[in-house]
Amino acid sequence: MINIENKSHPQLGESFSTQEEFFEAIRQYGLSQGFTIRYGKVDNRNKEKEIRKRTILCSREGTPVAKKDDDKPKRQRESKRCGCKYMVRASLNKENNKWYIIALQEIHNHAMIKQEELRFTQQERNLPDNVKK
Repeated sequence: MINIENKSHPQLGESFSTQEEFFEAIRQYGLSQGFTIRYGKVDNRNKEKEIRKRTILCSREGTPVAKKDDDKPKRQRESKRCGCKYMVRASLNKENNKWYIIALQEIHNHAMIKQEELRFTQQERNLPDNVKK
């Protein structure tokens, strides 16, 4: 069973110590609400290639991209993307080195995943270490 913290929804201006903490907080919130997330756009890299802005999207954001048709046989499966508009964007404040939520759009256009089915999502599946080679 997945350990899901009962996370309150993100707020504009909410701060995080690291980019990873930001991602994990939004991931936990998504799981508690019945959706999974993915990284989106990266903005404002400086000369040191440091990320200054980061966008997190619902994993169902966007529309399916048509793949090139090649001769290799592929498994036929339907895309999960349906144009969902959920988005959270955070920016790094250079003065105190914290990440702040600067944009938030909490609109979904799809049904949420049932709590008992979340463990089957791509984001939550993993192999135990003793099975990995």
